[in-house]
Amino acid sequence: NLTFIGVRIDNHSYLIESTWGAGSLNDDKQFNKKLDTYHFLSHPEEFIYKHLPEEEKWQLLASPIVMEQYMKLPAVCPLYFQFKLEIVHPKSNIVQLLNDDSYTEVQIRTPMNVRLITTLKLGDKEIQGGNHVRFDPEQQLWLCYFAPPSKGFYEMMIYAKEKNDPGDYRNALMFHLEVMDIINPISFPKVSASFHELGLRIIQSTYQHTLKLEKGATHTKILLHSPLDVILIAGLKNSKGVEVPGGHRVSFDKEKQIWQCLFAPQSNGLHEISIYAKKQDDIGSYPCAVTFNLEVFNLTQPISFPETFQPYYDLGLKIIQPKFQ
Repeated sequence: NLTFIGVRIDNHSYLIESTWGAGSLNDDKQFNKKLDTYHFLSHPEEFIYKHLPEEEKWQLLASPIVMEQYMKLPAVCPLYFQFKLEIVHPKSNIVQLLNDDSYTEVQIRTPMNVRLITTLKLGDKEIQGGNHVRFDPEQQLWLCYFAPPSKGFYEMMIYAKEKNDPGDYRNALMFHLEVMDIINPISFPKVSASFHELGLRIIQSTYQHTLKLEKGATHTKILLHSPLDVILIAGLKNSKGVEVPGGHRVSFDKEKQIWQCLFAPQSNGLHEISIYAKKQDDIGSYPCAVTFNLEVFNLTQPISFPETFQPYYDLGLKIIQPKFQ
């Protein structure tokens, strides 16, 4: 049990948790003295996410909750309240994946200047391809998708930061995902923070972290939507980590605001697709925005694309013929 203090200032009720506000234990179980002002004069509506008083009256809420409701509350961090985030779905902290589902969705409403990223963890292991997040401008919601590869008890982590903050994303909230069985697992491509900050959206190959090239196919295609002031370039590396010459071609449909990225491997095996993006007026290098794996089987007639340079993209050029080199 913990002891906390209830105070009333100018007709407003607050709660003080001096134990948590004074510091915490480090990895060696030694107390690290550090003031955390969040736990001093906390609002009751926030305090209830971490503490359920034995006496209902000390919740200091207009509508007190019971233990059953308390146990279903998601695990939120102070940043959740600082950024004024709102959980739209789900309302319980434990989500169960039904047998015929491949992924689950968490919906978060945020102010316009807040960005979110996610991870899916099983114990201490982060699941590659297990998470994807995008912003729906029509609903004004962040849609956070989580796709477990197998049964288990997972942690769905959501991190946040303000749009113009150059620092790292910080913990905002967490849900648990309970998977008893899964029939058709899927995976998502790996996206970086810049993917969201630049407003990119995958149109094709959304639910595939690993693409497959087989049955006589010579190349694969990825479609992405971007704002008009964003430029994409791409790269393809073979199983030895060597860049494939002529292995990619990128073109932009200005009317549809869609980038078409084609990738043509020269050999069988596991390849890595990388798509880089930046704003037109950014004089810096292109950060990696999204990566895919590409598994190639029984490639008999490899093709290659003409080599293009930066002015090709800057001037909006498009090759009509020949398409392949």
